[in-house]
Amino acid sequence: MGSKVLVQHVRSPLTCLEEKLLRALKEVDTVGFAAQKVGITTKTAYNVFYRLRKKYVKARRFVNYVDAQKRRHDRLAMVLTDRMTETELQRDLEPKKEPEEAQEEESEEKWQEA
Repeated sequence: MGSKVLVQHVRSPLTCLEEKLLRALKEVDTVGFAAQKVGITTKTAYNVFYRLRKKYVKARRFVNYVDAQKRRHDRLAMVLTDRMTETELQRDLEPKKEPEEAQEEESEEKWQEA
């Protein structure tokens, strides 16, 4: 029997405003229209994107550092590599469900297991 790795869902590293602005920018052509859709000024939107770029650079540096360490040391690679099953990967990639839908699905799964 294989060991099961638990996946912990962490909260988004983005603020609510950052997420809203990113979603809005996907739907419109310009930053100004996205800002208007979210209810902020264009300058504020550009400031939000500036902070996002800084967050990205910081996270990317961290990931690059960890990857470099994993390449240099086999034991670190073994410890730092996720061992997720295919089911867990799929569950992690699925869009988040409303709480009511999640409860219904859990009850269906329990019923099917019985």
